[in-house]
Amino acid sequence: QAERLWALIQPFAGYSFNRAHSTLYGLLSYQTAYLKTTYPTEYMAALLTAAAGNMEDVAKYVAESTRLGVAVLPPHVNSSGLGFTIEDLGRHLPDGVKYHKGVRFGLSAIKNVGEGPINGIIAARDQGGPFKSLEDLADRVSRQHINKRVLES
Repeated sequence: QAERLWALIQPFAGYSFNRAHSTLYGLLSYQTAYLKTTYPTEYMAALLTAAAGNMEDVAKYVAESTRLGVAVLPPHVNSSGLGFTIEDLGRHLPDGVKYHKGVRFGLSAIKNVGEGPINGIIAARDQGGPFKSLEDLADRVSRQHINKRVLES
């Protein structure tokens, strides 16, 4: 009886994996499309953060953000975090921008700037407020965190 049952199940094995795989892939595609259309700024910020180590992908996702009307703001020592973050753009939107929130470029996506320097910059900023100048940044952030190459980046 077990052999007869196995004979019924065996042909289904090849089909069931493909069906389950395509069902899950379809669900993932649906959820991704929903997030991208309903929360485009947040979706692109998450995608950019995930791609931060790959500049080719970052460039591709910045272009896609622009196409969607999501502003991508340049990195800034007084407002950027480790990853890409959401930032309020205010009431007046630049041409081509559809949303009142933009994506601030994350410091982790800048070449030659590692997590140690970024954490040092963020800690100094949190402790002493916004940096007033490059000299202020150099004075307040520990030398073990920043060097000439980091500052140039």
